[in-house]
Amino acid sequence: MFTKYYLSSDYEKGWRLVSLAKTIWSIFESDYKRPLKLESWAMQYFIAAIRILLVDYLPKFDISDPEAVEEMITASIDASGLHSNLVVAA
Repeated sequence: MFTKYYLSSDYEKGWRLVSLAKTIWSIFESDYKRPLKLESWAMQYFIAAIRILLVDYLPKFDISDPEAVEEMITASIDASGLHSNLVVAA
């Protein structure tokens, strides 16, 4: 539903957010989970990151460029507050 609304032309061509699942989880694991010694990705930060990715990045930039998409995913996770919340908690 959200993908159809925010990325309608790509959606009509068959693109789905689920196509980024492996990339999203890989980036989370390598750039956040291991280095920050997290046991899991708290739902509030996961939802925030996906919302930012879907609303603020993917509709405005080229989703056919895998490197650009990886940068958007990283920026979305950063913007979710995950990292800053851990710094405050420490």
